Amino acid sequence: MQGISQRDCAQAIALAITIGLFPIIGFSTLIITAIVYFRGLNQPIAQLFNWICGPIKLALIIPFIRVGEYLFGADRFVLNLGELSRQFYENSWATLSEFAWTFLHAIVGWVFCAPIIYLVVYTISKSVIFRLRHEVTHKTDNS
Repeated sequence: MQGISQRDCAQAIALAITIGLFPIIGFSTLIITAIVYFRGLNQPIAQLFNWICGPIKLALIIPFIRVGEYLFGADRFVLNLGELSRQFYENSWATLSEFAWTFLHAIVGWVFCAPIIYLVVYTISKSVIFRLRHEVTHKTDNS
């Protein structure tokens, strides 16, 4: 992390994790690449943490859907693959429409949680980076 400010490194990590948890698979890498580029942050650090978030993203899709459902006052989406296949075969458009609402619920749930995720990750990563730099400085001074 030499040559990177603590603030910039913590921002890259926090942005990557927050956006890396975006519940629609396939979008986070492009979004992170653009934001990190325009903000002048470290691309490799951001992409590393985005990659690390993959399994966490999958685990949080349903909770994000539930938050969105709660905020919209919507019925719970229940995923039953057999029923889903039958519905899709019988009425593809209605099934896709139902999934569109589920995607919207997931995105709104993420948008609701994103500022909290960002602040928590930024605060923790900045503290960890400070400690790591402090330890490295003391080891170098003592050598």
